[in-house]
Amino acid sequence: MALGPSKKTPGMRKKWVRITGATLIALTLSSCAATETMSNKELANERVASKAEQLMRIGKTTRKGGDLRSAATFFNRAAVLNPEAAEPLYELGVTLATLKEYRSAAEPLKRAIRIDGDNPEARRVYGNVLIALDRPNDAITQFEAAKELRETAPRIYNGLGVALDMTGQHDKAQASYKEAIRQDPDGLSAKNNLALSLAISGDYEEAVLLLQDVTDSPLSSARNRLNLALVYGLMGDLNRAAQTAAKDLPRDDVRKNLMRYQELSRMNAEARAEALLRRKAAQPKEAMDQDGDEATPLAAPARHVEEAPLEEESAKETTAGFQP
Repeated sequence: MALGPSKKTPGMRKKWVRITGATLIALTLSSCAATETMSNKELANERVASKAEQLMRIGKTTRKGGDLRSAATFFNRAAVLNPEAAEPLYELGVTLATLKEYRSAAEPLKRAIRIDGDNPEARRVYGNVLIALDRPNDAITQFEAAKELRETAPRIYNGLGVALDMTGQHDKAQASYKEAIRQDPDGLSAKNNLALSLAISGDYEEAVLLLQDVTDSPLSSARNRLNLALVYGLMGDLNRAAQTAAKDLPRDDVRKNLMRYQELSRMNAEARAEALLRRKAAQPKEAMDQDGDEATPLAAPARHVEEAPLEEESAKETTAGFQP
């Protein structure tokens, strides 16, 4: 039996129109509500991003003014607000490293590199932090990756040299320092480190020549002079060692260092290298430790990580040892 067109009474037709119209209005209102919700969410995200940027600006200004602790707080708040951004984590890590809080600095730097692995400076600073944490093999990985990201990178080659020296790869370390010097002939850190590496290898005469050149510079520091005193001591020239160390150390510390130099000279090459790389040097009299107390002097050079985020801070350093 064929079905004919549906027949609806006028009442039914009106009811159908009312239902359809109500449904369309409901759908339209639902769509508007969803659009409004998305707009509010986007607005909230924009406000969070703006707040994070503001915290970053305050943090950088605060750090430049010398208040590193407050700067770290601002960078940390920015990182919490914007966890997908690498910059707050990087700045937090740099600031904590400047405060010598290396264990705390390592995690934000590691996270920053996970987010943005193409930042050579983040990898360089993280490599320096790993050196301070006695993780030279991990540091080498970071420096090697950083080298691939920057064509001219004397500071990266310099830090790589320190990590290689710490793992006993002195020939490779010296090649890395020489590349850093080639890229930056006026830089003192790589020359200082090359001299120490040569001293570890027993090439005292070339080490002395390099350090004499470094200490003649008006930008040289107590670190460089104490390293020259060390090499004189390893050579057995205790008179010149004492004269050089006395420029920055009180008499009692000079005497302790001379005794230590003699002790080092009696060690075999491997033990001497370990001692030179992992023990702290006597500090200049004015040097203070983190708690504000006078540093306890010991007579061998220390590894050193560049703590300051600004290039010019390296000239103020007065501790002895390697200079990544």
